[in-house]
Amino acid sequence: MSGSSRILRSAIIGCGKPWKADGSTGSGISHSHARGYIACPNTELVSLADIVRENAEAFAEEHGPAEIFTDYKEMLETVKPDLVSICTWPHLHESMVLACAEAKVPAVHCEKPMAPTWAAAKRMVEACAASGTQLTFNHQRRFDKAYTIAKSLIESGRIGELQVLELPTHNLFDWGTHWFDMAFFLNAESPAVSVLGQVEPSGGHKVFGVQLEGQGVSLIKFENGVRAIMPTEGDHGWKVQIRVVGSKGFIEIGATSWDSLRVWSDGTNGWEEISTKLEEGELDAFALAFADIAASLETGQESELSARRALRATELIFATYHSGRTGGRVDLPFTAEDEAIYATAD
Repeated sequence: MSGSSRILRSAIIGCGKPWKADGSTGSGISHSHARGYIACPNTELVSLADIVRENAEAFAEEHGPAEIFTDYKEMLETVKPDLVSICTWPHLHESMVLACAEAKVPAVHCEKPMAPTWAAAKRMVEACAASGTQLTFNHQRRFDKAYTIAKSLIESGRIGELQVLELPTHNLFDWGTHWFDMAFFLNAESPAVSVLGQVEPSGGHKVFGVQLEGQGVSLIKFENGVRAIMPTEGDHGWKVQIRVVGSKGFIEIGATSWDSLRVWSDGTNGWEEISTKLEEGELDAFALAFADIAASLETGQESELSARRALRATELIFATYHSGRTGGRVDLPFTAEDEAIYATAD
């Protein structure tokens, strides 16, 4: 990642409430964006938009002064920010991204999942490509230390030839988008060629307005012969976040703690724990993401979080749902125009 000398005037749409605050509905992801903007040397947070002014005022009190709006379109017109974070529910992403594209915002960084439908995800990418807006999505685990170290271990041949990625998680959509993206990240960005999936609706619930499956599974085949399997269950009873299987060993992320990393390979006597603790001066994943976005905007090189990459992960989500509906394998690219069930917002 190359550096950027430009300081981007940045804004957030959707302040919400902090995680576990009274009335909160999610993790308070906008607060992570704000901390990332503040820590990143290439960005400054200048403006906030939220339909509840009190939320934005409390947000500014916590993270520093910023101009506040209750109408995000007014903010786009008045402030003309260089970079906009969209931290709202998935069914709002398309209209907000399209408004940013129409306003010619240079860069938009949108929360994941992309959208409740495959068609909406594609429309956002097309609109920003047409307007010249750089569109990225927050698959920030590409910058988390546990995953970057795991990737380097795979590339170094530490566990031999990569064979299988096991990615157990809560659901295919809200959390699954991270794991589908991680499958590409850990597998050298090899294209996916087919998906075989199944979903069970009973026991499912809504996350940010989107109805999710109660249980599901996705089996992905990649061009380089690697397979990835993602079993999902609402309570996520598995003890490991991601297991990487190679011809000469294994890597496990999250086996002993949230961000733990361990490897077992030829020449080791059991599991070797590898530190993923940030050293003094190291930026966290959000700050690194914004630094990457700023550098990409300056150089024209593709961001690690580009819309193209996010669309590949999203394609696997909807291809899996479609496979479950039809009972057959889906060969990629995914060309079905119908909207997959279990992923439709009200």
